[in-house]
Amino acid sequence: MQIKIKDLLLIHGLKSMPIVSLMTVIVFISCSGNNAGKSESESTLTEQAGKTFSEINLETFGYLEEVMGCSCYLATDSLQFRQQNFIYAEKYGLPDKKDFGFIKLDNQLIRLEVLSVENNSEESSRNVRLGNEQVEVWLKLKLSESNEPEVLPAKGEIQIHIPDRLPWIQTVVGTCGC
Repeated sequence: MQIKIKDLLLIHGLKSMPIVSLMTVIVFISCSGNNAGKSESESTLTEQAGKTFSEINLETFGYLEEVMGCSCYLATDSLQFRQQNFIYAEKYGLPDKKDFGFIKLDNQLIRLEVLSVENNSEESSRNVRLGNEQVEVWLKLKLSESNEPEVLPAKGEIQIHIPDRLPWIQTVVGTCGC
């Protein structure tokens, strides 16, 4: 009996077919499993990265009746300050120690309670943390001396933190005094 090469290849191909099929299925499943794992972790990252945070858009306001006497008024720059376009106002020095401040968001003036204050006369600095259930404000100011002893020019930074919004950080200028 003579076996031709063609017949040998055909017989060999048929015998190895289940093994090749099995190997193909194993490779396909293992690759699919890896892709599924990657897709899951990639989708988690995409969901985290894709989470939308709305920006904080602070609005300006003028002098407030509630904030007369010892106070700080701050604007984004000296021109805005001269035009009385303030982004922050604070009333301090109240006898009951319930000092408060204001910012304006979404066309609404928001009152914030002063949570902590650090006044450092050696460094001429004032750090204030204010907040309510909606927003938290951190204020870091350097106070300068002026010709008017009761009014001190202030420069520094304001940070506004609202859940599900990107923090807003801005340099500010203004005055603090009584």
